[in-house]
Amino acid sequence: MSDDTYGYSEAIQKKIIAMMLFDSASYVQNAEVVLPEFFDNPILQKLADIVKDFFEKYSKTPTSDEFVQEVLSFVDSNKKLPRAEYGDIIEEILTIGQTETFEYVKDKAIEFARFQAVKAALIESADTLQKSQDYGKINQQINDAMLIGESHADIGKDYRADTEDRLVRRRLGSDRATNAIQTGIEEVDHRLYGGLGEGEMGIIMGPPKRGKSIAAVVFGKG
Repeated sequence: MSDDTYGYSEAIQKKIIAMMLFDSASYVQNAEVVLPEFFDNPILQKLADIVKDFFEKYSKTPTSDEFVQEVLSFVDSNKKLPRAEYGDIIEEILTIGQTETFEYVKDKAIEFARFQAVKAALIESADTLQKSQDYGKINQQINDAMLIGESHADIGKDYRADTEDRLVRRRLGSDRATNAIQTGIEEVDHRLYGGLGEGEMGIIMGPPKRGKSIAAVVFGKG
């Protein structure tokens, strides 16, 4: 398989680490989704892990000197590690940090994380299928991976937006009333102009023991 498969080559992965090292804002935005285990090369995994551990300890990304020192300390603690290869990759990452603007890399980082998460989920779900045929778990594994990088603002509808316009459209009717789901409570349906329309959110609020659950059951029947 080509190293450039899907555009997430090792060169791109090195740029992602350089971005997380040299652009603190990008690190904060991506730290929870671009995980060390997503990198294919074990050396890149360790370098990403060093940046992550440093940030968690000092609440900032390491400087170039601090990064080099942390890597050297790790390599010195294990004589079996390929010291020369670590050195070459570190030098390349530091060079990237001095020349890259990271705009393209920022776009690629989340895509890379999602792709790697889905790839891992597929492997894990195949194992789940072989061992237990738990399709619910498999579905959850894939769905969780697909949601990598999604923020709450990207999901669903902003119910605070265009409130007045939506109320006017509701009062005017159009085909909303025919498509609305009745709550089963006549006065509530009247005040909602027919019930809850498609894409609308209804919240049942009240003190304990006042019938919220019964109201929800009645609405469920509708």
